[in-house]
Amino acid sequence: MKTLTTIAILVLMTISTAFGQTKKIDKGIVGTWAQQDMIASSGYGDYASYTSVTYYQFGADGSVCVSDGGSVSSGNDWSYNNSGANNAQCGKWYVLNGYIYFEQNGQAYGYVKYTFHNGQLVLGEKGNYKFLYPAN
Repeated sequence: MKTLTTIAILVLMTISTAFGQTKKIDKGIVGTWAQQDMIASSGYGDYASYTSVTYYQFGADGSVCVSDGGSVSSGNDWSYNNSGANNAQCGKWYVLNGYIYFEQNGQAYGYVKYTFHNGQLVLGEKGNYKFLYPAN
């Protein structure tokens, strides 16, 4: 019985190791990245602007957290400031064939094409891009 249990554990470890090896981490992605959005409008007396930042933290262990870094906006006679609720959404990530895949609680929940351009991590394709810059 002990031999059967040992064999079962070894098989399970082999399967787990093989599965883990298929999930590759691109070391160029590891670190904290930021995406900043800015919107401004203009008109005769009606002006408004909005700025927000989102942080993407990719760990070398395959962990990922996306968090709100805050936002500010203002108009002619109003303003808004959200210093960042730090509502983090966390999960796991890995790369395959030029895509970043995301998992949460062991379930796949999305993927996005990625590349690098001028020191930025670029997510998306076909004119729908997000440019993330290193957040030191």
